[in-house]
Amino acid sequence: MVTKLGSLGSSFSRMNEDDMERDSTLMNLDEEIGKESLAGYTPDCGRRREYNKDGKKVEGTKFLSYKKARSVIAQRHVGKLVDTTNDGARDTLVPFPLNAPTGAHNFSENGLCYRAFKKCFGTCMRQKPSVLEPYGIGLVLYFKFLKFMTVIFLLMSLALAPSMYFYWVGSSMTKEDQALMIEESFLNALFFTTIGSLGAGASTCMEGDVSEMFDLKCPSGVFKKIEAHWGQPNGYCSCPASQQTNDQGTCPGQITYPSDGVDGGTCSGGACFLSTTKLKESCCAKTRFDPMNGDFTPDLTNVDISTNPTCHSPSAQFIAEGMCLGRQNCTFPVSVNHTYTWTYDPVLRPYKCDEDWDPAVEDHTCSRNLMHENYLNYANFSSCPRDTHQDDYQLIVIGLCAEEDFDFEFNGEEYTYSKKDIIKILSYTDSGCAFLFLMAIYWMAKREEEATDESDSLNCSPSDYAVIVSNLPNHQSLDSLKLCLKTHFEKTLKENKNEEDEKLREKGLSAKIVDHEDLGIFDIQFSLNNRKQIYWKTVRGRVARIKDKMENEVVFLKKIGKFKGKRKAKLMIRHKLLENNFHKCNAKLEAIEKRIAEGAKKEYAKYAFITFNAEEGAVRCKKIYPDLGFLQRLTMKKKHMIELDGKLARPNVKTAPEPSEIIWENLGISSFMRYIRVGFTSLITVLLLAASFVVIHKARVAQETAQLKYPEADCSGYIITPDPNATHLNMTITLRDIEYLTAAQVQRDENWQHYNLTLGNTGKLECFCKGLLVDPQYSLNGMLSFPFNDEQTGDESATWCKPWFETYTYITFLKYLAVGGVCGTNVVLKLVLKKLINIEGPKDKTSLILSLTLKIFAASLINTAFLTLLINGNIELFLGDTGDDNSAVAEYGVLGGGYSDFSEEWYLNIGVPIVITMIINLVSPHIETFVLWATKRWAQYADRSCTPLPAKFTKKVTQNDLENLYTGPEFIMYLRYAQLLNTLFVTLIFSSGMPVLIPICFLTFLSYYFFDKWMLLRFFSLPPRLDASLARRVSSLLPFSVVLHLMFGMWMMSNEEFFKPEAINLDTSTNSTAASVVPVDVSVSDLSTTFGDNAFMGEVYDRFTHTNNLASLILLVLLITGLLWFRLVAKILKSSQGLLACVPFLARFLAHESELEGNPPFIEAIETEILNLQIGLELIDEDILEKYKAEISRRAQPGYRAPERSINILESYDFEANQEYIQAFASDATSIMNYNKQRRSERRSASQSGGGGGDDGEGAQGPVRKQSEAEREKLRMEHMSRMHRSGSAGAAGRGKSVEMSGAAAKKKPRGAGGKAPSSPGGGGAAPVPAPVPPPGQGSASAPSPPPPPVVDGGALVPSWIQRYDAASGHHYYENESTGNVTWEEPETYRPLEVNAAQL
Repeated sequence: MVTKLGSLGSSFSRMNEDDMERDSTLMNLDEEIGKESLAGYTPDCGRRREYNKDGKKVEGTKFLSYKKARSVIAQRHVGKLVDTTNDGARDTLVPFPLNAPTGAHNFSENGLCYRAFKKCFGTCMRQKPSVLEPYGIGLVLYFKFLKFMTVIFLLMSLALAPSMYFYWVGSSMTKEDQALMIEESFLNALFFTTIGSLGAGASTCMEGDVSEMFDLKCPSGVFKKIEAHWGQPNGYCSCPASQQTNDQGTCPGQITYPSDGVDGGTCSGGACFLSTTKLKESCCAKTRFDPMNGDFTPDLTNVDISTNPTCHSPSAQFIAEGMCLGRQNCTFPVSVNHTYTWTYDPVLRPYKCDEDWDPAVEDHTCSRNLMHENYLNYANFSSCPRDTHQDDYQLIVIGLCAEEDFDFEFNGEEYTYSKKDIIKILSYTDSGCAFLFLMAIYWMAKREEEATDESDSLNCSPSDYAVIVSNLPNHQSLDSLKLCLKTHFEKTLKENKNEEDEKLREKGLSAKIVDHEDLGIFDIQFSLNNRKQIYWKTVRGRVARIKDKMENEVVFLKKIGKFKGKRKAKLMIRHKLLENNFHKCNAKLEAIEKRIAEGAKKEYAKYAFITFNAEEGAVRCKKIYPDLGFLQRLTMKKKHMIELDGKLARPNVKTAPEPSEIIWENLGISSFMRYIRVGFTSLITVLLLAASFVVIHKARVAQETAQLKYPEADCSGYIITPDPNATHLNMTITLRDIEYLTAAQVQRDENWQHYNLTLGNTGKLECFCKGLLVDPQYSLNGMLSFPFNDEQTGDESATWCKPWFETYTYITFLKYLAVGGVCGTNVVLKLVLKKLINIEGPKDKTSLILSLTLKIFAASLINTAFLTLLINGNIELFLGDTGDDNSAVAEYGVLGGGYSDFSEEWYLNIGVPIVITMIINLVSPHIETFVLWATKRWAQYADRSCTPLPAKFTKKVTQNDLENLYTGPEFIMYLRYAQLLNTLFVTLIFSSGMPVLIPICFLTFLSYYFFDKWMLLRFFSLPPRLDASLARRVSSLLPFSVVLHLMFGMWMMSNEEFFKPEAINLDTSTNSTAASVVPVDVSVSDLSTTFGDNAFMGEVYDRFTHTNNLASLILLVLLITGLLWFRLVAKILKSSQGLLACVPFLARFLAHESELEGNPPFIEAIETEILNLQIGLELIDEDILEKYKAEISRRAQPGYRAPERSINILESYDFEANQEYIQAFASDATSIMNYNKQRRSERRSASQSGGGGGDDGEGAQGPVRKQSEAEREKLRMEHMSRMHRSGSAGAAGRGKSVEMSGAAAKKKPRGAGGKAPSSPGGGGAAPVPAPVPPPGQGSASAPSPPPPPVVDGGALVPSWIQRYDAASGHHYYENESTGNVTWEEPETYRPLEVNAAQL
């Protein structure tokens, strides 16, 4: 194991001075150390002031290069690269102006909109190209998405502005009440922009006995809802006299508590538990519901009105609705034999006569009495027979009244409109906005496809020339597999072309035959099972970075004479530990290499990445091997199968991802293991959400518990009199509804049991303490120390305000904890998921980013929206009166809240916090970014000793630290997508009832656009180069937000608390096809027979078919139908292609053929700068380097013209050339460079001692000039910077351990024979050594000297392997350690069998 640096203290105690001095590595450091990291740049940056060895203060030493840092930083940020020093290097960054165009989705020039408006708005409809196009289409589409959504939500905000105005001025509250609520908290103003401000209206109730005249009136407005009971109903319209409160508002009885206090007390002398009836009237109960199980709610069952199940009839419900609804008052006699008459009108008065009445065939004039035979089928008079108890029957009617008209003043004139009509218009406007948004995202998706195609047409990439092949045949060595794949695919492609050409000749279409189609293979790379190598290289890279930094610091301390004493001892101990760790990592890597060389560990490939000479080869390969599933591969022709060692394999061929996108160490993870990993990360996400749920639920329970101790009180009518001499005799002086509250009155309220009062703890203490808090004479300290006379304990200086203030603060904290907890949990989810996502082992960065985006978005949405509904919702509506089920579910905090619908209280107590959360989400990400910016700028300013220009001074000791200091954090685009998706979904879910969320969403997108643009152009470093996959996935999710918007909107717009229950009834009779309107009530609906006892399904049907929801319902049905067809049915049909593809002729029609894009040949498409960098770095195979050199020579000839389309990103599937892994392995670290130099020297010595030429730069092509370390480092730096700028992400998090891993194929050893020529066959065959041909095979020279023995006990000795030379058709043997080769065949070793197809 690698030693941790945390053991430094114990090591220090065991290490004496002599041990320190013997650490020659640190004591004898070269003062020129670190020069390699400057890559040939002149040091121009260092300390501002320092002390020399004599203790004198002198000018600081220059040991780092700010010029090099500036060059590296320029490659990592957005801007224009220019050459300011005339040295041919574009290493100076000129930032784009802040008003630089970032692009926008253009209208198609062939479209109707563009042709209609191009004369007036042509400039706006055709935007300038984005300056971000060189950095990938993914970044361009992100800013186009921001700009487009900003415009869409601006239009929606303007369309919904009338809704917010109507809810504000049409509120059921008076202007005075509105002002009072806003004065209490300005955030309450948000409530008056919601449907909840319309209010539930005023309730009125009346009881009538038989033979009495029934006269029910609305104090204002008209009846919009009626609840009627006939028979012997339970309850009363008003609280009975025995249960009414006295003049002081207290109950007549007294509460007696038992010694244990478990049952909540009993009443003596009358009702004693104060509560409120369903009609919101104060009333006293005699018992509690279920105190033994924790339910201490006062039981008012005998007062609240309900149906008597054994003595009732639904007749009164129909009659009362027909006689009262829509009127301000209704008067009629209560008589068993009286006939009540009303007229049914499908639009104006849609109130049915009875359950079985059909308005399509019967007369629209209803004539019914209370005992009509049509009602008796649904009645129950078992406990009150009609012949003996009719005189005891009673009628109780509860009416809900509301204003039906809306008055507003404009330009000095007053206008009156029907609220019903306005609400319907606003509902249709909301549906129109949903339709607009749906069409907009459809149009945006089309424009994204066009932008992607346009980007592809302007650029070519390595994936255009490459395929990834899985299901490879079993193989003994990678060389045999490589040769087999090359031979098979070249042969198969040529045969396929010949067959097609023959068919064209038979049809007389010879002119269409392409004679010069290059189908050769350029390179083949493999993903291997080398997870451990990648892991240990990554660990070694981290150790090397720390070690280099320390060594540079020691060199600097030596120069200024401060490398002594405890500092010296401490650094030497740390360096010793680092040296040990570094050597351990090297030992691990060398041991793995030795095991592979000895055959103890087998290298096998799971995937092969095949790059063709031209895109025609890749296109034809994908045509021959269509990706149609496993079943199609079962019917694959034998000639298309790969044969190796007599065994056949059915290859699976797909388009290869970009080289810079591949996460090599994850390619070896099996599909089953990946599912296990995804399940594990999903489980962790669910647990985090459960923790968030528990925190929010516990906070709500704790808040309710705390409020029981100090109940919230209405203090608006009190004037505080803190005179300690005032007594309870003169404690109340009433003047114009104002009550003077004294300390004596508070004492009686708190010690109510001592005074034998029936009611106490009514909140007067809170009012008194609040008054002291705002009184300048007392303020906070005076309030906390105010003395009260506690007569129960005898304490005459009790400070009751102090515990109240602590509880009040605690309750306030819990209120904001619900909002802050949601935001905080979202932040934690982002951080945790970023760590967990690597466990899933995605194959490429696109898959990683897509998974991370969706997980963060889903977790944030559940945490922000759905947990709020689950915690505060009530399950009673869904399960009915099941009792035990409700309590069991509520026990765990799920649907056990106090809201069964989007009521007025819900909008005030839940809706407003949701709006506040969205406002916080609008601001918080930018605050976080601004803090990062300020912190980074301050660190830079402090590092240069507070000087204005960063050109001369630094406190850093390594070049890498200096470069990282001036490099901004990475622009994390996927995190922004997740945050924006969360904002968009939450907005659309609740915006029907809270339209203020729409302008908040508009401001969110607007702020993201300008802030992200500013920070990207001035601060952030470049994100990974992404394709359009993330933007497409985001666009594919947006239709589901419309589905949720329509479903929640329909529920909100049909709430009976605000809107009359009217449903759509499509008349299918022959005389009418128009939509009519009927009243809806679950208790009497015709759907009761359809849905059985499921009241919830009936409620859903009635709500969704409300007249306010006609447009939304049509749009919802069409949208769900479309989504089911395109997202479900289409995928099922596509997945069944494999079954259909079993029929060979159907497979040709099902296969999706790739089209040629007109790209130049692969090697011609690679930019010259990349070719030179790869040649200088020497990180890829030698045969590929030879091709690169030949291409450079060709381009140097006169008349060369560069192709229009070129590859300007990482071109090789050789993972060792990937900048991200170079950074993770710290290949540019001095320690590793020195180690590699030592290893090369050892191998050269071993090779020379074995008779080989060694790796001395002499090859078959003659002497090759080797770059100096400084030149190689400069090339490596340019390579890494360019790859970072154009094609890969930072190195953070790379190389972490996962179960199965892979990487590129092992390099061919540079042996004694020099660089090997390519075998014939065109297109760059696999490299083979070039030993002297055997006699009789055309050799003009003598055979090579006898090789060393290669046979040991009947098998090849370690380091010797068998290879096949395709040029000569013979086998040869190679020593992997020395590079020596021989034609001699050991007698006991069976030659490798090669069939004719491989030859």
